[in-house]
This record gives sequence, C-alpha cells and structure tokens, in this order.
Amino acid sequence: MRTNFVDYLLQYFEETVAETGACTENIRLAERDIQFCFAGERSKDLMRAFVRGNASPAAPELRVMVWDGQTPPRNHVLRAYLFTLTNWWHEYVGPRGHLLDVHGPEFDAVYVPGPDLLYVVDSRRNLAFCWKREPTPLPYWEVCSPFRPLLHCWMRSRGLQFVHAAAVGTPAGGVLMAGKGGSGKSSTALACLQTALRYLCDDYCVIGRSGEKDPGEDYVAHALYSTAKLVGQPDLERFPALARHVWNPDREEDQKAAFFLQEHYPESFLDHFPLRAMLLPVVTGERDTGFAPCSASKALAALAPSTLSQLPASGADDLRFLGQLAKHVPAYELRLGTDIGQIPGVLRELISLQAAE
Repeated sequence: MRTNFVDYLLQYFEETVAETGACTENIRLAERDIQFCFAGERSKDLMRAFVRGNASPAAPELRVMVWDGQTPPRNHVLRAYLFTLTNWWHEYVGPRGHLLDVHGPEFDAVYVPGPDLLYVVDSRRNLAFCWKREPTPLPYWEVCSPFRPLLHCWMRSRGLQFVHAAAVGTPAGGVLMAGKGGSGKSSTALACLQTALRYLCDDYCVIGRSGEKDPGEDYVAHALYSTAKLVGQPDLERFPALARHVWNPDREEDQKAAFFLQEHYPESFLDHFPLRAMLLPVVTGERDTGFAPCSASKALAALAPSTLSQLPASGADDLRFLGQLAKHVPAYELRLGTDIGQIPGVLRELISLQAAE
C-alpha cells in the first residue's frame, strides 16, 4: 500500500507538471541538501521563510514535490482516496494527525485539515510530497514555517530533532530559549538582533548531535526559518525599527505580526552553533535581567509540551530526544527585566561562562 501510494503521488505530480510546468529550488538545511520541486509558480513564495544555505543541486538528500489539487489525478484509486480523505478526514486521521491506514516505519503520512495539506515522507527513498487540496492562500503561520510536519518527519529519521524554541549566539556557541507562547522567547531573541549576538531562530530550529551515537556529545542548533512574530501593538512599540518590515500589515486581530528577517538583516544570521545552555524566560516586571540555574526536569517541562503539540506525528522518539537534550545541556531560568537593552550582555556572559567549562 505505501509503495503504491508514493508511486501514485509521484505520477500525479508529474501529470500536473506536464500541464503547469515546474521550477526547483535547492537549499541547505541542518547540513542536508534538499530540493523542492514546484508544479507551477503558485507555491514558490513559501521558500522565502527559510534561512538559506549553499546547497549542491547535483545530489539532493531529499526531494520534495509540491503542488495543489486544481487538476485531479488520472489514477482513479488515488482520486477516490483523496476525495474521501479531504471530505471525511476525521475517519482517516489519528490523534496525532497521521493517516491511520498508511503511516508506518520510515513512512510518514500526515493530513492537516483547515489548510487541507497532505504531507507524505518516504524516508527510505528520500522522497516527500506536499499536496494542497485547492489553490487557495495558505494561513500566515504556514507561510512563516512552511513544510514543518514534512521536514520534522524526515529529519527525525536522520537523527535531527525539531524543537519549538528561539535561539541566539555566536559561532562559538549559543542558547536555546524554551517555553510556551508568550513566555518571552521572541522578544528576547529580537532584543539581540543587530548586536554582537547572531540570530538563529524565533520559533523553530533543529537540534542534532556532533556524535550521534553518544547522547553525551555536544548538541548543535541549526537554523530553519528566518521568520519572527510579535503578538500585538505593545510588542511592536518595543521594537520600532521592525515596524516598517511587517509582512502582514492587514492581518486579522487574532494574528501575530510576522517578519522575514533575513531579507532585512542578512548580516545578523547564523546557520548553526554549538548549544551551550537552555534558557527558560520568565518576565519579572523588574528593571534588570539575570539568570539562575534550574533543573533538567523543569527545562524538559518547558520544551516538550510546546514542541510535541506543534508537530503532527510526534511521539515517543521525539520525547526521548528532548529528554536527553534536557539532561545534557545546562538549564537556567532567564529572569527578564524591563530594560531590554541589558538582555544581549547577559546572554553573552552566560554563553562565555558555559564555553569556558
């Protein structure tokens, strides 16, 4: 079933390309070369969110086919399956978003209702698919962090873990900021923009190990997306230089202001660094910013729920990785003060202390 499903999808993509034409983009993420193949031009804007690395177009490690369902597949089996899936998805989709009848070892299939996105990843053949039911605009959160379920599934098969966190640092090392939405991750990262610290991410990054067989080896944080988001007008007023770069000025009231930062501050980005510490931001209301050690269990409690809840098809393997990460990376409570100008200096001090140990 799984092999046939991939073959059917590949045939469907090629049928669409024959009608619309195709374009490809090669990028390097987490030291992996990935090729995105688009049927037509409609979805190509999704690529602007990525932190770009120099990729080799000759031998991509993963090929991703992207298209929509404006033209139905010729294969009647696939046509019937996609019709029933998209209209009665609740009968096909498990509690973690995976398709119950095809999801399995080294084969991930996820359906996201709402934007009506089907993601399929065949890790053995290094092929992946993103199919959208209709050629309608994507919600802003999908534009800001595109292909998240797909990349999570494939990278997990390569020993790399998606995490929901912000991260800043230097080539010598950096820090990961974990916590639920509104805890101060984004504002802390943005406070370091255009300082001696470099920007890795606002919302999601990938964590790997320098020695994949030894969980005690150093962990490395890799950039994915150059996007940042702020909740509302009070946050925008704290960062007035960013206000003119808002991507979605006509957003709905419940949407965050979004930015594609690499387009405006390319010199501020870093694509990876050794991970020196995990920080749990806490807004204190006091003027000064400081830090204090905290337990690994507290760090895991800040990192795991928000990460797993935002990754369809996540499970025991993801939790196991996050547990090892919290066990081996020192954790601190970052007590955020109202003087945001202090934040970069405090983080540099902490990174220097950990790098020296």
